[in-house]
Amino acid sequence: AEDGCGGMGQIIVIAVTFAVNAALPGAGSILGTMLNAGIAAAAGQAVGVAVGAVDHFDWNAVGQAALTAGVAEGVGQGLESLTGAGGALNGTAFGDWYGAAGNTVGRAMVNS
Repeated sequence: AEDGCGGMGQIIVIAVTFAVNAALPGAGSILGTMLNAGIAAAAGQAVGVAVGAVDHFDWNAVGQAALTAGVAEGVGQGLESLTGAGGALNGTAFGDWYGAAGNTVGRAMVNS
C-alpha cells in the first residue's frame, strides 16, 4: 500500500499470521495444515488492509498459502515415512542427513 505504515505494517502482518497459525489446532494432517495456513493468511491480510500494509484482500493469496502448506506438509510426511524407523531410507546417508537437518531446524526454532 502506498500510504500504509511501511515496514512496521509488514511486521504486524507477519506477526499476526504466525500467531494465528500457531494458535490453531489441526496441524499434522495435510488438510489441517492447509486450513491453518488459509485462516492465518486471511487473518494476516485482514490486519494488513486495516493498517494500510496491504492494498486489498486477495483470496488468490489465501489459496496459494493453503496449497503451498499442503504440499510442504505432504512432502514432509512422505520424507518422514521414508527416513523414519522402518522406512526404506532409514540408516542411509539421505536418511541420516534428513534427520540431522530436521533436528537442527527444530532446535533453531525452539531456541530463537
